[in-house]
Amino acid sequence: MSETLNIAHRGARSLAPENTIAAAQRGVEAGADMWELDVQLTADDELIVMHDARLLRTSDARYRFPERRPWKVSEFSLSEIQALDCGSVQRARPLRSDSEWRRLGPGSGALRRRAGPHTAGGAAVH
Repeated sequence: MSETLNIAHRGARSLAPENTIAAAQRGVEAGADMWELDVQLTADDELIVMHDARLLRTSDARYRFPERRPWKVSEFSLSEIQALDCGSVQRARPLRSDSEWRRLGPGSGALRRRAGPHTAGGAAVH
């Protein structure tokens, strides 16, 4: 018998800014078994939790540093990234119920994975 896990992809990214503690908490509130996150390396060799290799989609880097296009994470120091607004540029809204989370489906920030003999590495995205 296989076990189905509910994995919050970048946290509950449709409910809070992705890859943030708030998104992880929303995922837990919604019943996620785990949180999948992404890590990038800054110019000064610090690890940060960030999905994209560029700061464009999830921060205000284009406004704060317009001359540094294309805003690669690897070209910014940790202190520069910490000075950015990486939350308000992402849409977030309160979770209404656990059943709402389940109805959100693809793109909701949650992945359904099932471990079993037919899956590569023991996990398949559903």
